[in-house]
Amino acid sequence: MRAAIGGKDASGERKTVKKGKPLWDPTKLEVGDIFSSISYLKVKKIEGNTITVNNQLGGSWIISKDLLERDMWSADHFDKEVKCTMTELSGLIEKCGDTIFKVQFRKKVDEK
Repeated sequence: MRAAIGGKDASGERKTVKKGKPLWDPTKLEVGDIFSSISYLKVKKIEGNTITVNNQLGGSWIISKDLLERDMWSADHFDKEVKCTMTELSGLIEKCGDTIFKVQFRKKVDEK
């Protein structure tokens, strides 16, 4: 399926095969159809209740602040910081699934 809808190219860069085109037949769109999407968004502009964001594929969306607050998670706002070893971090990443989070390393790499 990844070959049909996108993924990473030979250079390891994310790409979309059908850039700008839907991955389904728009002539068959009907009331009651169900869709799902996982997108990672970066806020570019805030104008009152209107938020402009860019997605990971370079697309730009305009959404309401209400939608952002109600339906989205943030990697930049969190309750606590967790210090852990690389092994513990690996376990956390494995459990996260599609949850967005930020990792910040605060220790220099030991050349040994």
